[in-house]
Amino acid sequence: MNQTKAVYRPALSSYAYYSSTIFFFYFSMGVFISILSLFLVGKGIRTTDIAFIISATAIFTIAVQPLVGILSDRIKKTKIIIAASMCISLLTGVLFIFIDNVLLLFILNGITQSLIISIMPFYDTLAEKSDYTYGSIRIWGSIGFAVSVQVTGLVYDYVSHNAVFMMFGLSTLLCILTLSPLKEVASTKKKPASSNSLDTLKILVKNKAFILFLLLSFVILGMHYCNIAYMPILVKSMGGTATNVGMILLFQTLFEIPVLLATDKIFKKLSFKTCLIMILTVMAIRFLWYSFLPGTQWITAAFFFQALSTNLFFVLSIKVVLYMIDESLVYTALALGSMLGKGVGALTFQLIGGQLLDRYGVSFLYQFLGAIAIIGIFLSLMFNPAKKPSEC
Repeated sequence: MNQTKAVYRPALSSYAYYSSTIFFFYFSMGVFISILSLFLVGKGIRTTDIAFIISATAIFTIAVQPLVGILSDRIKKTKIIIAASMCISLLTGVLFIFIDNVLLLFILNGITQSLIISIMPFYDTLAEKSDYTYGSIRIWGSIGFAVSVQVTGLVYDYVSHNAVFMMFGLSTLLCILTLSPLKEVASTKKKPASSNSLDTLKILVKNKAFILFLLLSFVILGMHYCNIAYMPILVKSMGGTATNVGMILLFQTLFEIPVLLATDKIFKKLSFKTCLIMILTVMAIRFLWYSFLPGTQWITAAFFFQALSTNLFFVLSIKVVLYMIDESLVYTALALGSMLGKGVGALTFQLIGGQLLDRYGVSFLYQFLGAIAIIGIFLSLMFNPAKKPSEC
């Protein structure tokens, strides 16, 4: 399918604007999530209340993400949706400095992170539909996130706790400003989207391959975020420290760069089904290996498995939707997939994981994740997406 590359070319190279807005978007996200729990501890908030505040992310995402996707497909102004979401996130994020009430912090965290998560697929689509290869644009997100994790820790330790959220506000503002020179990516679809949200969902539900892909998103992203939540406990159980956890996160983020640069070549050579099987096979091997508690040095050495599997799936999600979903429903479809994975999937697997961890220990938890990944491999064997009809 031929896509129109309707991008305004300002005086400064459009590549600079693409890379800058994605850099500052992921930088902002890294600033907020990397220090949130530590910031709350510094406020004197109890551990149980911190868990409650953090749970707002998944809960709000379940409600917010589909609404953002449907709204974007309705008004066809993706850039406005991104800018508005980031403006709201800027305000609610900076308010963390002045609020101590647990319920208000729960609401602020839910709004801030759910909006950031909701527009993440928009940024990936922006990179996919640009005049440049996806990897050459998207790597700036990984660089931004890696830089933010390091800078945030230094600012928190040597400047002030509140300065972190001022930095979040500044980077969010820069994200909006560097986005503004870019025009919308024009759609080749002339037929308007359905005016009824229920009709839109009915159209998507009738696509059996898309429903299977939603299930796989639920499983893959659910396992991914469960692993992120309980990785520190896995490392600690083997005698590791917080420094080991930080090094694993840093290496995983840095390895995203070569993976993202290779994605275009990977998807030219491999089918969607083959990529899904590969992703789930890597996850199964990784989780089952973790269940043997091999030692922190081996967990750290395997950082590339995490970057390979998760980043390939994030890119795959964009490509699959663009391949088989009508263009007027693309953002709704992306939002549903992200909501089920990052919202429902993350919440479900983290709750189950917590119960398994309490009752049977960390080794059993990773055996469970490995078994689920193997089931996912068999599900992916049934995935045969049909290309959407050619557009007039």
